[in-house]
Amino acid sequence: TQMNLLLRTSQIALRGVLRRPPAMLGYTSKQQAYSCRPFFPSSVISSVKPPFSFSKTTRSLSSETLAQIGRVHSLYDFTTVDGPGIRYMIFLQGCLRRCAFCFNPDSWDINGGTRMTADDIMKNLKDHVGYMRPNNGGVTISGGDALLQPDFVAEIFRRAHEELGVTTCLDTSGLGHESGWNKVLPHTDLVLLCIKSANPRTFFDLTESTNESMIKFAGHVATAKIPLRIRHVLIPGITDTEQETKALVRFARNQPTLEMIEVLPYHTLGVSKWEEMNLKYRLADARTPTREEKLNFVKSLEDEGFKVLCEE
Repeated sequence: TQMNLLLRTSQIALRGVLRRPPAMLGYTSKQQAYSCRPFFPSSVISSVKPPFSFSKTTRSLSSETLAQIGRVHSLYDFTTVDGPGIRYMIFLQGCLRRCAFCFNPDSWDINGGTRMTADDIMKNLKDHVGYMRPNNGGVTISGGDALLQPDFVAEIFRRAHEELGVTTCLDTSGLGHESGWNKVLPHTDLVLLCIKSANPRTFFDLTESTNESMIKFAGHVATAKIPLRIRHVLIPGITDTEQETKALVRFARNQPTLEMIEVLPYHTLGVSKWEEMNLKYRLADARTPTREEKLNFVKSLEDEGFKVLCEE
């Protein structure tokens, strides 16, 4: 009944909150979730087998095998800001970029994380499908960068559609290649594209990589006519300048399926991970934007005619 569904949803929501570290209560975005410890239910842990090295075995694995086995950084069973409705988040392992503001540097290594199968993931999703279906909720896959494991993502998205009837959302910076994109996009309902910076020079400074694949991927999203949301991390003095804003506007105007621009205020919740890994945090002098700075940046985009969502 409707009452039972509401009770079930409340129980699951509360359980999702209790699984977060105390300091993280109330934070549900990708960046904020990145600072949480990985959560793996005991039912999944019992079925997880010893990890293997993608770098040593990928060439000999068939596409069917790659679709069934993935490297998972962490699971997050309740978020409302990573796509429509209430969503289940899967953070995959592996990223080729080295973003200065990365909240999960421990997700970079493709051989890290936990080895899981598509069946492991689907069992977990089925336990939460009751609260995912309303309001177009569903599953969002992020990373690391999800597109480094395209076969695995495509398989989960396909089964989410066919077996659960929920929406799928891809959170990415546009890594990978056309062959992988062509596997994932047919099963994707929404793309969240974190562009880092629309200015090629700033993009390189922030990520130690070029934006070539991101630009090409955006073109594929447009061709596939998949709804797109641009994600822009707001760092005072770095990504909020007049030059950066103009570059963002130009890029956004060229995206025919753009729904909105999501402004993600920079914060330092992930710095402790850099310290634990003995990595130098390159944005040590950066600060979080003030409320006034956030409002001014949002207004500058709204004045250009864009719908803008900004976290408080």
